[in-house]
Amino acid sequence: MATTHVHLSPRIPALPSEKEIQDKPWKYNGYRTFSQVIASDSDFFVIRRFGALNARVILALQDEISQLEEQLSSLEDIYSSKDHEDVNNGSFRQESKPERATTVRELKIKLKEYNEFVLLHSQVKERPPAHRQEIQNIDNWFYSNPGAICDPETDYINHTDDLITIIPKTKTPLRRGLERFQSFQLSSLFSTTPTNIGFYDPKLIRYHSDVRIEKFITAVVTLCGALMLIAPLWILDAVGTKRAQLEVISVFIVVFLVLVSSITVARPFESLAATAALVPPGLVKGYSLMLSC
Repeated sequence: MATTHVHLSPRIPALPSEKEIQDKPWKYNGYRTFSQVIASDSDFFVIRRFGALNARVILALQDEISQLEEQLSSLEDIYSSKDHEDVNNGSFRQESKPERATTVRELKIKLKEYNEFVLLHSQVKERPPAHRQEIQNIDNWFYSNPGAICDPETDYINHTDDLITIIPKTKTPLRRGLERFQSFQLSSLFSTTPTNIGFYDPKLIRYHSDVRIEKFITAVVTLCGALMLIAPLWILDAVGTKRAQLEVISVFIVVFLVLVSSITVARPFESLAATAALVPPGLVKGYSLMLSC
């Protein structure tokens, strides 16, 4: 008997219109779109640390262990008293008191839970707080997509002192300063199109290429560094008095220190060390040459 196989192509679901998305954002966007957004870039992945709640749980576990510790200490006092029957308190293998053995087992469980929780919390605690711009990114998405996420579930973004980023980006003060300017944010020179997000509207979200930004900042730093090394020598050659030359050297040292602090993530003493190491060879040598003339 002959049979005929009919191959049915999968039915392609109809795409909602823009008006339908606006009317029912909780259906067409919801957590599916929001999850794609926050996973698309580290600047969006902002969550709560729950610092106070973690501390309270640790304190509760600590108190439970303390109670078991007191219980074990009381049993030890009883078993080692003169009026009590002779008990071998120096052997686990010859333990004859089930109450003490049970308490030690309970302590093992609680201490394991306590230690694991403290270690995990210490890792979360080390995460730096989210920056204002990172928090604003999520707040802007909620504002541009009203109703996509239930209002009470968006309230976490208002706990600004408790927010952290999952994978923080190391950004220099110079870059963070540039990112505050709208012209920098809207520049097509640094914008890029994500490939790991299904729903992308460039009118609502703009992604920037970290590689292009870092190349731009590197070029700016290189140019400024060259000017900082060359310009003082020409100025020293132009000024006549020793006092004016000292003023030029002092000004450029301060400017160099500010430049190093703004373009790097170095700590203050590291910036001072860089200034002390790099400025004198150029400026002081030039000044010495001027004095010898």
